[in-house]
Amino acid sequence: MALANPPIDIRRFQDIVDEAKKKIPAYFDGWTDHNVSDPGVTFIELFAWMTEMILYQTNQMPDRHYLNIMKLLGIPLKGPETSHAPITFWLSEPQPDRVIIPKATEVATTQTESVASIIFNTNEDLVIEPPQWAAAFVLQGEHGEEGVLSRGKVIESNKFVGESELLEIFPLLPPNGQSGLYVGFKNDLSHHLLEFHVECDQPEGEAGYRAFMWETAVSHNKWQPCELDEDKTADFNHSGRMTIHIPEMSRQRFNGQDAYWVRVRPRQQSELEPGAKQFQNSPKLLSFTVDSRGGTVPASHGEYRLEELLGQSDGTPGQTFYLQAPPVLMPLLGNEQVAVVTKQNERTLWEYVSDFSKSQLQDRHFTLDSQTGELRFGPAIVRHQAEKQDPAISGQREVQTVMRYYGAVPPREAMIYFTGYRTGGGHKGNVKKGALNTLKTSIPFVNKVSNRERAINGKDHESLDESKIHAPRLLQARGRAVTATDFEYFALQAPQSNVARVHCFQPTPKDMGTSHVRPGEVHLLVVPKVNATPGDRLTLEQLQVTSEQKEVVLQHLEPYRMLTMRVDVSEPDYVWVAVDVALIDNPIYKRSAAHRRVLERLNSFLNPVFGGHEGKGWPFGQDLYEADIYMVLRELPEVLAVRNVALRRAQPTTGQPFDEAVKRLEVYDNNMIASGIHTITFGEGS
Repeated sequence: MALANPPIDIRRFQDIVDEAKKKIPAYFDGWTDHNVSDPGVTFIELFAWMTEMILYQTNQMPDRHYLNIMKLLGIPLKGPETSHAPITFWLSEPQPDRVIIPKATEVATTQTESVASIIFNTNEDLVIEPPQWAAAFVLQGEHGEEGVLSRGKVIESNKFVGESELLEIFPLLPPNGQSGLYVGFKNDLSHHLLEFHVECDQPEGEAGYRAFMWETAVSHNKWQPCELDEDKTADFNHSGRMTIHIPEMSRQRFNGQDAYWVRVRPRQQSELEPGAKQFQNSPKLLSFTVDSRGGTVPASHGEYRLEELLGQSDGTPGQTFYLQAPPVLMPLLGNEQVAVVTKQNERTLWEYVSDFSKSQLQDRHFTLDSQTGELRFGPAIVRHQAEKQDPAISGQREVQTVMRYYGAVPPREAMIYFTGYRTGGGHKGNVKKGALNTLKTSIPFVNKVSNRERAINGKDHESLDESKIHAPRLLQARGRAVTATDFEYFALQAPQSNVARVHCFQPTPKDMGTSHVRPGEVHLLVVPKVNATPGDRLTLEQLQVTSEQKEVVLQHLEPYRMLTMRVDVSEPDYVWVAVDVALIDNPIYKRSAAHRRVLERLNSFLNPVFGGHEGKGWPFGQDLYEADIYMVLRELPEVLAVRNVALRRAQPTTGQPFDEAVKRLEVYDNNMIASGIHTITFGEGS
């Protein structure tokens, strides 16, 4: 049987009364009436009641005791985590020279009488550069090097003008996925907002169908979609401007030219939205111009405070000071330090350490409690005291005290400053799309600012109950990664890695797709955090782990792994599934609402981040059965009955089904189910 935690004192009211009555003869043997009517017994019961209340409170371990014990073990409560969002700045007009939006530019939500604004700071400088034209051509063939240079010329470094013939930008219809207009630039325009002003000859399509897509080259065979910001051409049907958001670019070689490439191509049939139509004839352009109209930069929730005066040193060890605006966002950045300024105006910088266990007398160190804002300098501890007798004076003894200093002590009357720190964080920073729309200070040429994506990853500081759950796991790991559970735990603790889930597994040749599995190698499958709601269908791009995320996880695991171990970080091999389901819907709900609800439930259930029966993400290596779909759909009030379910494998890029229907979708340990494009049909009940 399980053993419960024993209380500190198990005595109750009646136990205390009985014990007191037994003590009466030892103190006064003339007291023989022990009935409840006796006034003395009344006092005994009164004191027994008071004692029981004290014991009850003693048995309730106060929260501060847990906190002190955790601090003693080196397990402080985790501070708040800051939310992140990309912030886009729109320029009022294209500028001939570069525009620099400095780091730590403050962007906030709209402030009202009852709600304070939420402030974000940009994490780096945003440099908006004018595009420098390198090349332009129309690709007609099926291979990347078979390009035909466009007839025309480039003037004023960013403008193409046709000569004798109009430029057909989509020469191969129906499209093959490669044919289209390619534009190369000499400079890297990653995260820029580019404006293409086109002059069209005549309408060649129907407006509003988005039968084309913009992409940028990230490798020779890989293109990443660009987000269309505004289209005033009605799908290349008349002259106007078209602005697109450029993601990360890389320099590639196409048609014999090294450049940073952007292309526009017609969508293939499988890429069209429902009801959309393909181009029947290619749009014809007279000219087009390219300008930079803005850019996007990452930003974090929090307010930056500079050169905060903390107080004056009294020259003693172990001094404490308090910041004015806790909680403090951790970890501290390289320029976030303590400055000590002496009366002679000598300024020294002091570094943050987690504890003083390795600090020596000459080390300028300090610790910081991110929750309370308490800043502490190194203490001094008495190591031992020695008595020494003075031979000149009989009986006179001198006591010598030996002190151990854990860190330097700021000089007396020196002024203590904090050079800068970030305050804020928490769940309130997860603002919705478009909420960050106000510049705290005006910036020349900037017309508008907004977040095009919802802010994510904001989290309140760790509660005591949460710490009670994770502290035993940390103690079990003991600061080193040996077991699979250890590696998973430490990988999830990697700061700013945006990792949602981790699975450590021992691969087999069948899992790895090879006959050789190297010994001493630890394989970690990582699922990143995504900027999406549970009902959204995740794309392959959203689930890819970037090289930066892998490096953050590897660097965090480095001090914990054994010397003989190699760590490999990758994403799972996703198995995309498209579900064909036939239902009988509940007539009290609109069919459109029922369709939307069923689709959201399928997307959320077959989700690597939010899916599964527990809503914590689809389990690694778990098969999918038809019965799973029956079970989750029957729970919906919009569904009366599920008539049929068919599971099909789907294409990773498009989500469209391509395989025969199966009753069980089998996966390996390094696989994970992900949602494709589902087909939902409704029928009438019998």
